Amino acid sequence: MTGREFLELDSLQPRLYLERFKRMEVIHKILSELPKADQNLFNHGAYFLAANSSLCGLAANNFFRNILHVRKASLVSALPMAVIPFLSTAAVYEVFVRQPLFSGELNCEVCAVVRGGLVGTVLGGFYPIFLALPMNASLAARY
Repeated sequence: MTGREFLELDSLQPRLYLERFKRMEVIHKILSELPKADQNLFNHGAYFLAANSSLCGLAANNFFRNILHVRKASLVSALPMAVIPFLSTAAVYEVFVRQPLFSGELNCEVCAVVRGGLVGTVLGGFYPIFLALPMNASLAARY
């Protein structure tokens, strides 16, 4: 690399950047033409999925607290079980589903649905359960 590609106007990197930017504009235009309900689902779907994982975390926390007969520190164990799955699910959905759709890296509709389903299953269901088990086990050992 001699540096000429940065000085030339027809170099590969600026063209790729402009193509990606044009693709994102087309996707935004298509999204704005959708009905309002579909726009809301696309824009806020990650938060619905994150709220679901939060509820699963609270249910798993309650389940393990009842099994292990933990009666103390209910707020201390419930707060992280609601917040951590919510934040992680929203962030992972944004990175693995929403950004690839907007950037054009994810063109297959089935692939997008499968990715969203995997994020919902793994981070919405399994992750809160695996997070609640050691937390409540440590509380049971302490109290």
